[in-house]
Amino acid sequence: MKLQLSKSIYVIALIFGIAINYQAAAANVLDQNCVVNILNRTVQVSNDGSWSMPNVPSQMGRVRARATCTKLGETFSGESDYFNIVQNGISQVPEIKFENIEPVPVSLQVTEPTVENLSGIGTTAQLKVMATYRDGSQIDVTASAKGTNFTSSNPAIASVNAEGLVTSVASGTVLITARKDEVVAFKRITVSSNGDNDNDGIPDDFELANGLNPNDPLDAQEDFDQDGLTNKQEYLLGTGIKIADSDGDGISDGEEVANGADGFITDPLQADSDGDGVSDSAEILAGYNPTDKNDGGGRSFVELVITPSNPTMTFNTVYNEANLQVKVSGKRNDGSLVDLTSRSTGTSYSSSNLSILNFGAKDGLIFAGQAGTANLTVKNTGLEKTVTVTVGTFNPTALSSITIPGYANNVDVAGDYAYVAAGSKGLQIVNVSNRSAPSIVGNLDTAGTAIDVRVVGNVVYLADGDHGLQIIDVTDPTAPSLLASYETAGIAQDVKIDNQFAYIADGNSGLEIVDVRKPAQPISAGSLTGLGEVKGVDAQGNNVVVVAGSSVHIIDVTDKTNPIKKGSLGIGPVKDVALNGNYAYVAAYTSGYKVVDLTDPVAPTIVAQQPSFYPADVELTDGFAFFAEVLFVNSVPYVNIEDPVNAVFQGTVNFNQFNDYNGTGLALDSNFVYLTASSSISDFESTGSSTLMIGQYRLTEDKGGVAPTIQITDPAQDAAVVEGKKITVTASADDDIGVKSVSFLVNGEVVYTDTSRPYQYPVTVPFGTVGSSIAVSAKATDFGGNTETTPILTLIVQADTDHDGLSDEQENFYGSNPANPDTDGDGIKDGDEVDLKTSPTDSDSDQDGIEDGVEQQNETDPLNPDVTPPTVALTAPANEALDIPENNPIVISLSEPLKAKSINASSIVVYQGLLEGAPVVPGKIRLSSDGLQLIFTANDILADFTEYKIVIDGVRDRAGNPIAAPYSFHYKTGNTVDTTPPTVTDIDPSANSTNVPVNAVIGVRFSEPVNADTVNEQSVLVYDDVTGLLVPGVVNLSGDAQSLTFVPNSAFAVGRQHHIYMTNAIKDLFGNPLSYAYYYFTTSFDKDATGPRIVGFSVAADQVSVPTNVQLQVRFDEAVSGLSLGGVELRKGAEVIAVTRELSGDHKTLTLKLAQPLLANTAYTLHVEGIEDLSGNVLASAADRSFSTGTGADLVPTGVVQYSPANGAGNVGLNTKVVVS
Repeated sequence: MKLQLSKSIYVIALIFGIAINYQAAAANVLDQNCVVNILNRTVQVSNDGSWSMPNVPSQMGRVRARATCTKLGETFSGESDYFNIVQNGISQVPEIKFENIEPVPVSLQVTEPTVENLSGIGTTAQLKVMATYRDGSQIDVTASAKGTNFTSSNPAIASVNAEGLVTSVASGTVLITARKDEVVAFKRITVSSNGDNDNDGIPDDFELANGLNPNDPLDAQEDFDQDGLTNKQEYLLGTGIKIADSDGDGISDGEEVANGADGFITDPLQADSDGDGVSDSAEILAGYNPTDKNDGGGRSFVELVITPSNPTMTFNTVYNEANLQVKVSGKRNDGSLVDLTSRSTGTSYSSSNLSILNFGAKDGLIFAGQAGTANLTVKNTGLEKTVTVTVGTFNPTALSSITIPGYANNVDVAGDYAYVAAGSKGLQIVNVSNRSAPSIVGNLDTAGTAIDVRVVGNVVYLADGDHGLQIIDVTDPTAPSLLASYETAGIAQDVKIDNQFAYIADGNSGLEIVDVRKPAQPISAGSLTGLGEVKGVDAQGNNVVVVAGSSVHIIDVTDKTNPIKKGSLGIGPVKDVALNGNYAYVAAYTSGYKVVDLTDPVAPTIVAQQPSFYPADVELTDGFAFFAEVLFVNSVPYVNIEDPVNAVFQGTVNFNQFNDYNGTGLALDSNFVYLTASSSISDFESTGSSTLMIGQYRLTEDKGGVAPTIQITDPAQDAAVVEGKKITVTASADDDIGVKSVSFLVNGEVVYTDTSRPYQYPVTVPFGTVGSSIAVSAKATDFGGNTETTPILTLIVQADTDHDGLSDEQENFYGSNPANPDTDGDGIKDGDEVDLKTSPTDSDSDQDGIEDGVEQQNETDPLNPDVTPPTVALTAPANEALDIPENNPIVISLSEPLKAKSINASSIVVYQGLLEGAPVVPGKIRLSSDGLQLIFTANDILADFTEYKIVIDGVRDRAGNPIAAPYSFHYKTGNTVDTTPPTVTDIDPSANSTNVPVNAVIGVRFSEPVNADTVNEQSVLVYDDVTGLLVPGVVNLSGDAQSLTFVPNSAFAVGRQHHIYMTNAIKDLFGNPLSYAYYYFTTSFDKDATGPRIVGFSVAADQVSVPTNVQLQVRFDEAVSGLSLGGVELRKGAEVIAVTRELSGDHKTLTLKLAQPLLANTAYTLHVEGIEDLSGNVLASAADRSFSTGTGADLVPTGVVQYSPANGAGNVGLNTKVVVS
């Protein structure tokens, strides 16, 4: 990348700058006295102001150009707006703007009002402040925008606003101070109200307010504070009648107004009468005149002080610049410091080496260039100070690796502990206080396969596969204990916690929402199905995003009991998602990463994407998205998302010093990345070779002394909380360098420290605090030890007299008894009933004759009045059936839909034989989408001529009613002879195809299911025909065992012929081998990150009289995968019409062939959804084409009616159109 700025461009910018700025800026132009810095690169500017900087990395996100110039010993600097680098091109840099330093005025004067008295209360007067400059010019600087600040010595007498408007409040005298750039002017205002009953010269309201008697004239002559001034004199001066030293400068009010012992008359309302920055008493002690600001007393600095005294900066290559805010102070004899950082105070900055140390537009902000040392010199009032600045460079680096038992599927981190979801070994807890030497210190085996993990406070939430959600107490990380288990309907494989609700990606059972406000008592809150296989989820407020199948779905969870899908978007082979603001960041596996704009949740759009790596997981931090991925060797790619629309793949954290592993999950804290990885590639596993790797992605040094910012975003101030319950406190923190941690404090005591976003902690409100409040605050700490604490958040505690989880006020609302924890006597506390949505005042909420508490114990639904248990309506094979094929699935039809959560491995048990103790046949159980059928598929082909007994038990209907008794039946297999070998019916890319994207995924479809044990890296081979070498990759067989995919470990080589070779080691379920299959394809020179588009249908929109024997076709703009055609359907209303789907040789045209002719005079819809191209990119949105049939079939063959040019025509023009009709 090359950056250029031509002379002509900069001349235009310069003329414009002169036109809008005052003359003092005329010298601030780019010329040979300047250097320009971008990132940590430096280039010298030519005499004519032009410059060129080659080889600037284009993957660093938005950058800015900074110029530092040195002329006649003075240094000035400026910077451009942020811009993006054009890859392999020339970028035009925005104008570099130099800050024009406004001169400091010589003096200020309050010229208006001319009168100094205000009569009556509420009277106003507008001040006018004029500034005089060295050249004698005067400017009105009254407005706050001019930098002038106003203060009143006593706002209880007269207040002044930011624009200099004075308002009288009570009788008395005040001194109004106008201050600009440490130059001050004063205006004395006396307020007089009507009424002085004793005629002592002091208004009655002032006497009453200050303890005087408005009917006693003598008290005006008293001296309450013994400062030598009578009370009346103090009133007229505006000094305190009970404060001997009103301005606190160490001189009594009487001494200040008299030419007394110190020899000076000073202002008793101003500690610094001459406004030179030094108090009156300090000037007198030092021998200066406290009324002469030009005598040197205010500028008597003995030295300049630079903070920090040993500045160091590290240029982290993950960021596009490194800077440090230094503070310059003037030190006086008494040790006090005056801030001189601003150049308006006369401070100048210079660097001994601008390629190492340079400047920007903000005063005192220094920037790092190349690694090395340079001297920073500051000058002011004849003093000079030089410090050495050290600049270093840090590249992300791997630190350590530790083997994880079971299978490391994912990880989360909190403080000095990493929590690993370890497959068959449940939760593994790793002490990472020493990131270079981690050690496992605790574990808890769980019943399922631990796939994902989240930590909130001292509680871990574990997505445990087919055993749902496990909730674990890790108060002592060395001895974790199970708090509760929550069964989900599907395979819990991702979980996010937001504001005490758990959002679970539950595989084919969709999204499950669980109320975990009581971690030991989780309660179902809601669910949403029909999304496909949900693999990833993230939540933010009332917005949830899930990825499922090949799409991202946006869901509104404002009502947790009724989540609503707002919109969706086809993405590709999605794996996980992270949400931040209006953008979702999707790990889309072979189609790379995607940035999705959710501003309009109904119509989300992809705004950035890149297929440079194959991400499986994603986490966000400080303007970056980090990914666990499988394409690179042991690397964590990171993408700059500071500008989401222009997201840029910036680099990787490299772990290749360890074994060759594939990323499965990751977590981040302020400086470190934690990667779980394995030797295999799959969504999740139970056992295998896996590890936890730790790397450092940035080195944080914070010596600028800038404190972080922090605020509590939830709950609101004075929120009501119920004693005994929990409330989640959420904080948002930021820092100029980085936030190290956020601590939560309750009543001043630290109760938890969080080191990663989001900063949350569930605060338990103790019993016994009724009638009082709880003080909550949050303290952010940065890497320099600087802290900032939020204002106190007060939580108002409501009483819960009966300890049932409802406040007494809430009990009044629900009509329950605040003195009885179980008002309706059904065995469930009133608060739990509200959480369960049952009635706390009705023991039988659904009126089915069974109390709610009994239904809860029986695991039936207290809100569903159905009490009829399900029954088996039909079985296939039928009871006592004979000669059943050995590969037949077993289908049990039920009388009513079943509850998905009740289905497990023991719902259907198949025995090989009828006798007691017969061996159990392993297999898979699936519930149909309507819940009316259970399908059992054996893992292997059954034996010939063998009796099989099937037992169905433990299943429940959707009301929770269990099947009344185990149901059993039996059948006998035959001896089906299958001698037909399997064949390849379709392949992606198609045979002999060209211009195939280098990130293509190979797909193969077989004529029948094949034996999974025969499909592996030895039976499916891909070769590079140029090198003759085998292309390594991962082979996956589909669930129906009828198709496979091959994903290369790295992108295919560009512009080369490859061939796919499937050996006869692949066999069908009867052992028949595949005939050798051999196909060629040639790659293109680029990756494909764009989904296919529909370019045409064979029927027009709303076409009528379509023949009933029509062959429907859809044309795409690129080759599509034959494995993704299941979403193309022909529909008649809700009915799906049987068709076969065939792709053309180039895989761009899809044909639907009818199994039966369509009905005449009937409306149909052709629905197209989920189509993927060869790289896994998905059709962005579904498309429908509606038409209606005519009266019958079209049986007339197509023929040519006429054509032009005519047959045998001569002298035909070269540009003649050929027309055939």
